[in-house]
Amino acid sequence: MWRQIFHDPKQRYFSCPTCYHPEYFQKLSVVTLVLLLYSCFGLSRREIALRHPTLIISSLLLILLLFGSCEKNPDSVVDADYSVGIIRNALLKPAIINTDTVNVGAERKPADTLKLGIIAAAILEKIPPGLEGEAVRYLLWNEDRTKSYGAGDLRDDGIAPDSLRGDRRFTATIKFEIVRSVVGTFNADIWVTSKSGLTSPAFRLPLAIIRLNQPPRLSDLVAPDTLTLGNQNQFLLLQVRASDPDGSPDIKRVSFSSFRPDGSPSSGNPYTMYDDGGTDVIFLPDVRSGDKLKGDGIYSLTIVLPPTTTPGVYRFEFEAVDRSNVPSYKLVHSIFVRP
Repeated sequence: MWRQIFHDPKQRYFSCPTCYHPEYFQKLSVVTLVLLLYSCFGLSRREIALRHPTLIISSLLLILLLFGSCEKNPDSVVDADYSVGIIRNALLKPAIINTDTVNVGAERKPADTLKLGIIAAAILEKIPPGLEGEAVRYLLWNEDRTKSYGAGDLRDDGIAPDSLRGDRRFTATIKFEIVRSVVGTFNADIWVTSKSGLTSPAFRLPLAIIRLNQPPRLSDLVAPDTLTLGNQNQFLLLQVRASDPDGSPDIKRVSFSSFRPDGSPSSGNPYTMYDDGGTDVIFLPDVRSGDKLKGDGIYSLTIVLPPTTTPGVYRFEFEAVDRSNVPSYKLVHSIFVRP
């Protein structure tokens, strides 16, 4: 009899096929036997012996396959020593990880070590009597299957991440570490191991590791077109909304640079803008940004124009930068300062 001895994650081994799906092989045996008998229709015994000597041997082998196969235990529907459970379905959540959404510092670097986690779940077919207590195991490989990133058991014990004990849905949290520069398709192999050591075919699930950083975006600029100088300092509040497709925590900095009417840059460029609700002191003794609401995505800065400011057209360039140091498109705005 055939018997699976061990599990190799790179290959698939099967136990006796007539034990694994006996109903299919019995039907196939009956059909094949009928075809063999039909081919002998109208032939004498001498002709069968002379012309078709293999028919008799084939028929005997099919009869053995039909009624023999592996020995059965008359007291059980399934012979647990020669059977193993079957995975009906399995999944990974998430199945795609964009590592450019994972932050471990002020900046994203290719050498960053990322700690990642996914949920693996497998649903087993109805477990026949005698197969209780089987183990459902997983192994996570890299794309070329040269390195294992994790191995363990899926459980049906009702303890998170498993939701209900005994529902034949086995789950586990697969935790692993990679360097941010690693991309490609990993594979999670999930299989069943019986108490006698047999293993089912591995259910292979792809896990895509990608880097899809997207630049931040600026919108809703609030700034005047014209400003008239007076005998006292003029306070000018500049505001702009910054967003990022990878999430607001991905925004590293929002700032603007100003240029005089002759085109020369201001000495303080670039000026940092804030989304702090105006609570932080940015310059002593008590200079604040003028921002209205913290964390609303609107970045603000109040600048001062003294009476001695040179009249003319000033250019302002607004820009946001994300943690991968990717800049947004610049928003350019001009303000005409009247004497």
